[in-house]
Amino acid sequence: MSNPDAWRQDPFAAAYPETSEFWEAAAQGRLLLKHCADCGKAHWYPRIACPLCGGQRLEWRQASGRGTLYAFSPARRAEPPYILAYVTLEEGPTVMTNIVDARFEDLRIGQLVDLRFRAADEGRIYLEPNVWAAISGATSRERAVRAMDAVHEHLATEHGVALCDPPHTHPMPGIGLSLLVFPPGHKENGGIFCHANAWAVVAEAMLGRGDRAYAYYRAYLPARYDDDAETHQAEPYVYAQFTHGPSSPRFGQARNPWLTGTASWTYVAVTQHLLGVRPEVAGLRVDPCIPTAWDGFEVVRAFRGRRVQVRVTNPHHVSRGVAAMEVDGVPVSGCVAPDALLRDGSVVTVRLG
Repeated sequence: MSNPDAWRQDPFAAAYPETSEFWEAAAQGRLLLKHCADCGKAHWYPRIACPLCGGQRLEWRQASGRGTLYAFSPARRAEPPYILAYVTLEEGPTVMTNIVDARFEDLRIGQLVDLRFRAADEGRIYLEPNVWAAISGATSRERAVRAMDAVHEHLATEHGVALCDPPHTHPMPGIGLSLLVFPPGHKENGGIFCHANAWAVVAEAMLGRGDRAYAYYRAYLPARYDDDAETHQAEPYVYAQFTHGPSSPRFGQARNPWLTGTASWTYVAVTQHLLGVRPEVAGLRVDPCIPTAWDGFEVVRAFRGRRVQVRVTNPHHVSRGVAAMEVDGVPVSGCVAPDALLRDGSVVTVRLG
């Protein structure tokens, strides 16, 4: 690589400093794999626990850089064409990669291949792996916070959160549809996909950061553009599939209204995570994560054939933290209104603090 220290400016590497050893080796043309001391096997991609046995005694070990071709497929219509492949490494894991310095006609299943690294200066951070690291609960809170802070620093805009940055501007083997079809800032290539923005709202709410969660929601909310139709250029009563990202000359313009799953995802994000009203086996949970400026809110929730009114007050202007709950005036510990106490017309009162 021309600059072996370029990885240090990578937002993903910054969000996960425990991966620095991997990136430093990659910059030197070496592949590191995580090995599990409990089962003695290597795995890919790197995880915080072994996916084969669940062990957590893991260490980095250098791979040989050799493997056999398990499967491959050419992208003949791409410009330039490239070959996508699965390679089984000598150490055991099978990885997705690209075949370089070879012709498709010369390849055979089971053929021996060697590792080559090629630098990439675009697509350095993507929204999905960061938000789902937080939503899935597969990582620690500290790591989830770092991931979402990287999203805020590199992807958040006044019109929503972009899918990647920097967007792709030149052909790169293996990137595929987002590069070969869409210009920078458009759709998957650095555009603002609205249903994925709902995931950012959920992730921030799960972290208890109500101000940021609500700001993300407001950024792509159609009604927000009632007085700015020239920018949004879409109906103010329906979600669009995507909005042009900051790298597009049409930044802020919405496209493909109706053609999206944004409404359902946003319904979940707002009702179950911002307002925090969601059903559980034991009853109705009310655990909001709201902007600190809110004094509270009231909603009516249909729950197992009953209409339940939920009243939340926020006297101390916090984002999260249920200090007290009552069901029809009866104090309840925690933040779940028990199913046995809820009747048609019940009132659940919650005080944050």
